[in-house]
Amino acid sequence: MRLLAAFTAHELRTQGRSLRFRVIAALYAAAASGPAALTWVRREQSLSVIGSSTYAAESFEILPLLTAVAAFLLSLDAITREQDEGAWSTVSLTGMSSAGYLLRRWLSLQALLLPLTAVPVAVAAGLAVAANGPDVIYPSAFAVPWLLHVVPVALTFSALAVAVGTIAGGAINAFLLATFVLLAVPMLLNSLLGRLGIRLSAPLEWLNMGYLSRSLSRVASDPTHDTFLSLPFPLAVSELPLDVRTAAGPLLARAVVPVALAAALLGLAARYLRRTRPDVRPWRIRPDHPLRTFLLILARLRERYTPDPRPARADLLALTALLLLTAGIAALALGRVRYYEAIGKARFDAEASEGPAPTPGDVTPGRWRVEGTLGPDRWVDLTVTAEMRNAGPSPQSHLAFELNPALRIKEARPAEGRLTLSRRWDRFAVDLVPPIPPGGRREIRFRLAGAPREARISPQVIDYPAFYKRFGDHLHPRFFRDLLDLSTSYEAPALSSRQIRVVTSELSPIPRYEAWKLDNQRNVLQESFTPQADLSVSLTGPPGVLLADSCGDTTRSGRLAGDCRIPLTELAVVGGRYVTLPSTETGTTVAVYPPHARAGELHLGFFNGSARKAEEAWPGLEGLGRMAVLEWSGNRVFDPDPIGAAMATRWRGPNDLAFTPQGNLVLLSEGDLIQKHKVLKPESFLAEMVGAQLTSRRPLAPEDSVFFRLLFRNLALQRLGLGPESGAAVEGLRPGQGGIVRVPPPEDFYDTVYWHSRFPALLVGLRHLMGEEALRQAVEELLSRGGARPCTRRELLDVLARHGGPDLSRFLEENLAKGGLAEPVLEGVEFRQTADGWHATGRMHNRGDAEVLCKVVLTTDLGPVTATVRAEPEKDGAFDLHTTRRPQAVLLDPDRECHRLVPSAAPGDRVFFQGSGK
Repeated sequence: MRLLAAFTAHELRTQGRSLRFRVIAALYAAAASGPAALTWVRREQSLSVIGSSTYAAESFEILPLLTAVAAFLLSLDAITREQDEGAWSTVSLTGMSSAGYLLRRWLSLQALLLPLTAVPVAVAAGLAVAANGPDVIYPSAFAVPWLLHVVPVALTFSALAVAVGTIAGGAINAFLLATFVLLAVPMLLNSLLGRLGIRLSAPLEWLNMGYLSRSLSRVASDPTHDTFLSLPFPLAVSELPLDVRTAAGPLLARAVVPVALAAALLGLAARYLRRTRPDVRPWRIRPDHPLRTFLLILARLRERYTPDPRPARADLLALTALLLLTAGIAALALGRVRYYEAIGKARFDAEASEGPAPTPGDVTPGRWRVEGTLGPDRWVDLTVTAEMRNAGPSPQSHLAFELNPALRIKEARPAEGRLTLSRRWDRFAVDLVPPIPPGGRREIRFRLAGAPREARISPQVIDYPAFYKRFGDHLHPRFFRDLLDLSTSYEAPALSSRQIRVVTSELSPIPRYEAWKLDNQRNVLQESFTPQADLSVSLTGPPGVLLADSCGDTTRSGRLAGDCRIPLTELAVVGGRYVTLPSTETGTTVAVYPPHARAGELHLGFFNGSARKAEEAWPGLEGLGRMAVLEWSGNRVFDPDPIGAAMATRWRGPNDLAFTPQGNLVLLSEGDLIQKHKVLKPESFLAEMVGAQLTSRRPLAPEDSVFFRLLFRNLALQRLGLGPESGAAVEGLRPGQGGIVRVPPPEDFYDTVYWHSRFPALLVGLRHLMGEEALRQAVEELLSRGGARPCTRRELLDVLARHGGPDLSRFLEENLAKGGLAEPVLEGVEFRQTADGWHATGRMHNRGDAEVLCKVVLTTDLGPVTATVRAEPEKDGAFDLHTTRRPQAVLLDPDRECHRLVPSAAPGDRVFFQGSGK
């Protein structure tokens, strides 16, 4: 230790006098602190609330790369300085081994490098405290990435510089050797491992080199122009505290190759520490040899790179230890790859089998009790008592369920008879003996234990293509690029210090009614049949944290209990470190992350009085008085790249809102809550909740689920007075877009022109034809129908036609079912004065492909004169309006009650009186 202290003191004294060290250190500290400083400067310009995690994330975006460069340069400078001074020759006069000298030299460098790497981290933390105060700072956001990423980078690249500087014997040769080691050697290793189906991260991937260009491009962006595509600087990331155990795996996995290379080279470098000139037999080259110059170069290289012939025992022991360390690191890396390969293979085989057969639609859940404990640590111990009812005409013995693959079924016992259970990955089948008779029921008791989690195999910022496609290419690669880097995979736990998210199959077996087939994108089809169950929850969780379930119940005591009737696909228990906002609404809990308490008070006050507004949006709706609203960061919070996770979660579909309902539990997007320029609209929340309540009352046909979701949302918005400004008229389309909206309602969200322009106007026209109360009663009748048969849009059309007038059936068939759209315009309008007053005559020509029934209004200085005109597609409807007063204009549908397309140029819906007549 005294010798190491002497090395350290010498290094500190020497580097303190070195101009090169001061320049490199100053440039490193300034560049590495730049992102945090720019974040602080732009904090007021940013359109989002910036917290401590953002300061940390923006700093660590470029810090590993800068640290590697600084550590390599400073360490190489220290080694070449020793060579230039001839200090290595004196090592032969001491009793110190070559390995001892190199290790002490490397360790003494860390007394400079590690404090230097902490400077930008301290600057970022200090600026975060200055901007937000010390009460909302998470030290783990700064300390954990520094310890798990920056410190290993500094140690590794410092060791690499010491090794290549010692072996190469000069700065230029050291750079060439390091380039070969970091680029060529990993490529060679991966080409060899590729024959075994293994691919490891390249050393430069550990440094996040691609993040530097990403960060620089974002710095040049305008922070006041914030869209999901602009990615401004700074970019607000999740303010959840970091989960160390989950973050360590993917961060350290990328260190395997560079750490192994550095350890091996440092062990070999002890053989090249030139205490004396090596005794190498010289080559005798003829003076007239045609390759004399080339051979002389090879002779010098041979003499330079011949290792010491008789290494000391300590050198051999050090070399052996470092090579064993390299082998151990490689073994751990390969073991990690094989572990995740086995998980991926199990999932791939299950998806490829598309089995087992689903549960028959006649067998639906009845009473469903979930009891047990969440914790300690990440473990759960659950007892689920599941009742299945057979409403069909024949006995049923086969059931299929989904269950998180990390949960073990300790026991499955029916109340009567016996069962046979077969399981594959996240799905299992139960065959009952005797079967459930028609009109009967069967209770099954499951005991579950394990640590539920989601395995993210070689994660990407955007999950495309589908897992089945990516992993299938990995199992049967045509090219090396088809192999996945499985070492970067990780498992996102359902319970952690960061958040608690135990949902659906992580909490209970969930009956599966949709076949496990793959769609065109090779994703497993989502469940479409969602019958309700009488759910009872009784769980003991970690005390001191807020827990909330999908029934709307919350607790901080660790004991969560409640009951409700919801679809099992919405079963969820979530929680974490939250602060609860004051609320005057009985039964409603609103909670946000501590750093966002001020933003929550500013944006979420509208929850006071939400029950009254919900009654206005849809009279008689039950369940909105018992509700839990929690701020939520999405499902990517465990990604090792927080900026990439923020990028992935910023994007939402064109019809997705900031609220995600899970029964009476509402998850509020963190990214929307912290927006400064965009206030959350209470009407949008209520409309989404009304839609969720209505859709949960009856299963929906898969192809019509999007249609009904947007139908109920738009009806609620219009009942709150927030319908489209254009009323029933479709206007504002660019030339040529009329054909885009002349289609039936699509089956997906992504036809934005239809869903934003056509569909709300269509519902306004429907409300004017039917009347507000008749439309609501038709929807109530549709949803009140029992049975297991899913609700379809065709059934909706039949119910609406029965509740409407004589003109409604054709309107529904032509506009809603077939997608036709009328386009009426006024033609041939004339004002004629007669003995009894004035006549306004003309035609309403229908350019569209649906019948139109519109009001034509003649305005006068005394009042309007109105007529209802009907026109078939491509036909005319004539009108003759009479008034005793002087006319002013003829207007087509001035109140926008007629569902029609308004042409973008020369609308043709008004003709003004010019002051003369016949």
